[in-house]
Amino acid sequence: MKPRDYLLLFVLVVLCCVSLYFLLPAYTKYRHTRRTVYELKADIERQERELAELRREMGALRTDYRAIERVAREKFRWCKDGETIYRFDPPRRAEPSPAPPSGGGQTVEPQP
Repeated sequence: MKPRDYLLLFVLVVLCCVSLYFLLPAYTKYRHTRRTVYELKADIERQERELAELRREMGALRTDYRAIERVAREKFRWCKDGETIYRFDPPRRAEPSPAPPSGGGQTVEPQP
């Protein structure tokens, strides 16, 4: 190979290295931004579903007396006249007994 070919090869390698130096950070930033956009779109879809559910519930509360009664019973613990309400408390957790003092596992009895 001639010296001119070596120079051309060297320039080509330097050009590739410089392009990688500038393009690689831009590509990683693009991938990060793309992932962020995907996550934000999924969050928007979830919030839109939640909004639609809340709008349905709000419409039912405006028109359906059963929905109003359900909310009054669940959130405000109201009851009708003559109803008996039974309330069950969750069982209490047993307190752990205190650990015996550690004395190396041996007991010493007093001598008479």
